[in-house]
Amino acid sequence: MFKKTNFPPVFLYLFFIFIIVFLLGSLGVVKPLRSFTEKSMILPLKQKLYDLKLISNKNQRENQCQQCKSEAELKVKIASLEEENREQKRLLSSPLPKNWQFLEVKIIDYKNESLTIDKGAEDGVKEGMIAVDGNTFLGTVRKAVGKMSTIRMPTYPDEKYVVKIIDKDGEITGKGLLVGTGVGKMKIEQILPSENVQKGNLVSVNLEGGELLVGEIDEVVIQKDELFKTSSVTGLNNLQDLNTIFLVRGRL
Repeated sequence: MFKKTNFPPVFLYLFFIFIIVFLLGSLGVVKPLRSFTEKSMILPLKQKLYDLKLISNKNQRENQCQQCKSEAELKVKIASLEEENREQKRLLSSPLPKNWQFLEVKIIDYKNESLTIDKGAEDGVKEGMIAVDGNTFLGTVRKAVGKMSTIRMPTYPDEKYVVKIIDKDGEITGKGLLVGTGVGKMKIEQILPSENVQKGNLVSVNLEGGELLVGEIDEVVIQKDELFKTSSVTGLNNLQDLNTIFLVRGRL
């Protein structure tokens, strides 16, 4: 009535092996072998794979950091070159004597009405050189040693220059003695009472045969029984924005 089914020998072998493994597992015989295999082969292999993964991730992070660092350095260099290029263009477009020779320097510190720059006696900087930003006078080198120099600005207390006072039309309205008073300020003394000096007039100084701007008059003071008028002057440069400036190293 029922048709007899003949199983292939391979299925019978597999069935018997499964039964044997099941019985051995139930009796706990296979457990030591599994523990030995995990301890001597599987766990070291997993540890090795994990270590390789850590090394790979570390190398990837280092490569990314190096790439970010290189990109940051490149951006800084580009920004510095762009800033120097802007300063060069501004210098060339300024109405300065064509026979002046310049030395490009960078400001590394500003305090006490003085600028410290990154070039000194070893770079050919000498005391008495004048510093400019375009056609604006920034000060005079008072000390040059090694690879650094100090520029004393016209705002330095008791720093003195003979100056002209110019109105908006470019006409000279007066003359006087510019004296530094500190804290970014100056004053002009010995202005004749007859000279029509007003707030907003520009102040210039003639140095090395060139006319340079120094500042702008923000107040004129007239006192009774005084022979001269005085005025307070504010510098034209925002030193927080300055990085590259130029020294006049001589004339052709």
